[in-house]
Amino acid sequence: MSKIKTELYTCGYNEAFQLQFAIDYWKLLITDESELKVFYYDNMSNDNSVEILSKYPWIEVRQFDTNGEMNEQILTNIRNNAWKGSTADFCMVVDVDEVFYAKNIIEELKMMKNQNVGAVACNWYALCGDDVPSYQEGLLLHQQIKKAYKQYINHREGFGNYGKIQLFNPKLAIDMHYSMGMHYAFPHCPIVYNPNIIQIHFDKGYGYQWKIQKRRELWNRLTPALRDGGVCCEYGWEEERIKQEYVNNQKNSFDLNKML
Repeated sequence: MSKIKTELYTCGYNEAFQLQFAIDYWKLLITDESELKVFYYDNMSNDNSVEILSKYPWIEVRQFDTNGEMNEQILTNIRNNAWKGSTADFCMVVDVDEVFYAKNIIEELKMMKNQNVGAVACNWYALCGDDVPSYQEGLLLHQQIKKAYKQYINHREGFGNYGKIQLFNPKLAIDMHYSMGMHYAFPHCPIVYNPNIIQIHFDKGYGYQWKIQKRRELWNRLTPALRDGGVCCEYGWEEERIKQEYVNNQKNSFDLNKML
């Protein structure tokens, strides 16, 4: 029997800290029955992201340069086109801090392949821990942080209760028509909900001080046009507002591991 083939496409800038956790989830797609190829679009990182990625022969780094700016138009173009022509069974187009998880994700992919599923909607949970985690080999990030809340991040009508449409069969979806941030997607195929696969959003969920710091960094990298247009305006919120949002999310949090 042929292996399930998955390709993952992501973009990153100075993501060394996130990568050590994300790669552990990517590895779940490499088994005796499945193989994975990751295409990592690196925006000229000056940390050790590329060094980390170079340790894995199944990860291919592709460079692009925005002069340090966070340019969503360029990122959206990559997300909409990088996977075109793929012959994989499934593609995942994600940010570095967005991962898929299931008790046996390979079995889920095999089932969806047999059913000719084109694009997949899943429940989406954002982490909101108390402290900055330290990497522990063999322990997935959600198993360490535990606290998470249901996040409504898909803006497409009829799919607002689910996460982004980031898992799809490239031969059936044909075009994803992603909006900026992938909050909208309009593939050329039906979208099927799979309750057995979840999307986990790291979402700077390592305490509110970390979230404040990272949002400031992102705000400073946004192009002037995006800031003036109100895109990602939450990056520029006052510190107290970011803290209160984080505290409110923790009040609605639960141990994600108990429902898996």
